[in-house]
Amino acid sequence: MYIYLFIFIANTIFYFLLSILLNNFFKNNFYYPFRILDLINFIINIIIFCPIIFFYFGIDILFITIIVNLNFFYIIFHIQNMVNTSPRTKILINIFDNINIKKYTEKMVVENRIKRLLSSQQIIIDKSIIKLNDNKKSLYFIDLIFRFIKKF
Repeated sequence: MYIYLFIFIANTIFYFLLSILLNNFFKNNFYYPFRILDLINFIINIIIFCPIIFFYFGIDILFITIIVNLNFFYIIFHIQNMVNTSPRTKILINIFDNINIKKYTEKMVVENRIKRLLSSQQIIIDKSIIKLNDNKKSLYFIDLIFRFIKKF
C-alpha cells in the first residue's frame, strides 16, 4: 500500500508541475470550454500513471486513479475559470501591481471580454460585426437552460 501512496503523491506533484510547464507553451488557448493545456495535462497523466497503476494494483485502483485525475482537471478548470471571468480579479491584480485602476475603463472590460470570446471561438468578427459562431452548439444549450430558468 505504501507504493500506491508514493505513486499517488508522484501523480499529484507531476500533475501540477506539468500544468506549470505546459502553461509556458499553451497559455490561454481554449478548446471551448477547456484550456488546451489542462486537456493535454490530463491526457499525459492518464497515459503515464494508468499503466503503472494497472500493472501494480489492477483495474479497481486504476479507476480510482482516473477519478483522481478527473478531479484535478475539474478543480483546475474551475479555479482558472473563476480567475478569468471575474473583472474584479483584474482590478485587484492591477491594484497589487500598483497600476492606476482609473485606466481600466468600461471599454477595456468589453475589449477583454471580446478577446476571451474570440480565443474560445464563441464569436467571430465579420466586417467589424460581432456574430455568434454557428459551430458552438453548447451556447444554444446554455441559452436553453437560461430560458428555462427564467420561466421560474
